[in-house]
Amino acid sequence: YLKLISAVSTSGNSDMYLMPALLSNVDNLAAKLEEIRGNEHLPPLCISFDGGCVPSGVFCSLVATLLQKGWKLCMKDEKPYCCFRNCITFSYQRRTITLVDFYSHFSIYMCIPTFANALKISPLTIRNIIHDSIKHLQCTTLSFQDAIRCPSHPEAAHVALWHLPEPSDEEEYYTCTVDDTCTGSMPGDYQIWRKVQPPAPTPPHLVTQSDQSSTLTESISHSPAPNPGKYIM
Repeated sequence: YLKLISAVSTSGNSDMYLMPALLSNVDNLAAKLEEIRGNEHLPPLCISFDGGCVPSGVFCSLVATLLQKGWKLCMKDEKPYCCFRNCITFSYQRRTITLVDFYSHFSIYMCIPTFANALKISPLTIRNIIHDSIKHLQCTTLSFQDAIRCPSHPEAAHVALWHLPEPSDEEEYYTCTVDDTCTGSMPGDYQIWRKVQPPAPTPPHLVTQSDQSSTLTESISHSPAPNPGKYIM
């Protein structure tokens, strides 16, 4: 089944509701992507579906499902920072994650981990949450696969599928979804999406009691006030 609506938590209260399918598309997706990429994100992980397009309703249902799992809309000046039908930014476990629906596939953008939040949640965990959420939509014919922006056609709309060969000790590779002759070894910077990474060392000055108090104070001061009964459409 597909999810149509989800409560949105604000200051700990579920008093707002989001219907992703009723949101407008972002006016200038190219400009929004430039803004997203300018924030030092990891190389985006793509999700490709059989048939070469995202099944109708899946992206919006995924958004509703993630909200039910505790993901929050990324807020700026007490308003959603990026909340469109085809492009939405979440805050989860102190990570900023943006999902973009390209209709032929969708992409996951995630901020590069810093020392301060490197131990919070990994890109692999984010990937697994999204995979599980898609599977739980219970669409019996829904088949999907990890993909990347085709290294040979970086500006094109299509992607390249990410293959895990058998046996597993062989090299991972990609194949373009448009040009069968376009194939190659997986770029190493994408491995963070599929492999457990060793924890980054945390500099001592980032774990002091003073810094922890400052972080808590900043978090409280930026928390939006609840707005009972408000719907986002």
